[in-house]
Amino acid sequence: MTTCTFVMRAASVATPSTDARYEYRVWPRRAPPIVPALQRGWLPTAAERRADIYLLCPNSSNVTVKLRDGCKLEIKQRGHDYGDLAHWRVALSENFPLSPSALGQLASALLMPQSLPQTACLSPAHLLAALSRPSAGPEILIVRKSRLSFRRQGCRAEITRVVWENHVCLTIALEDADPDQARRAVNALGLGRWPNRSYGDALRTRPLLIMAPIQPHDI
Repeated sequence: MTTCTFVMRAASVATPSTDARYEYRVWPRRAPPIVPALQRGWLPTAAERRADIYLLCPNSSNVTVKLRDGCKLEIKQRGHDYGDLAHWRVALSENFPLSPSALGQLASALLMPQSLPQTACLSPAHLLAALSRPSAGPEILIVRKSRLSFRRQGCRAEITRVVWENHVCLTIALEDADPDQARRAVNALGLGRWPNRSYGDALRTRPLLIMAPIQPHDI
């Protein structure tokens, strides 16, 4: 088993991602030895822990809907991929109370057959209560993340320990607005040996993602 130790040197405030970028995300069964390479050639930008609430529906491979940190609605849509790089853009990022148009955009993203009550705009609790009705459709899943982020030029890398239900997994991702630069980074770090799978792909097929336990020293 590969062991690795994270050392944060001269970390700066993380730079927000662009609204549209190309992403390559993998879910290895063991922590690959890429951390030393990231620490040698990349700038560490952030270390964070948070719990996101994902709203899963049959369209989750092309749309990612979540409450970031449980309080901010975020909708990401998949566009035209570049080879095996997935193209994602932020279609909505809005704090509560939500606008009526945001509520309509959410219902459309979740492929809901009927509109949500206007009270769902008021707070995350109101929205989750409305979505918990049997007729609402989406599955609600709390996903806890412990993440380290790195950056080199316009490319961002992240290593995240992900916990949901009884599963503990590791996911590594690279993203960049420039697909060619993203591809070079994927090749340089050897991530192409694993398939590119989004959070929606992984969480919806989680019975297939039962991985060997990740030890504390793995991340």
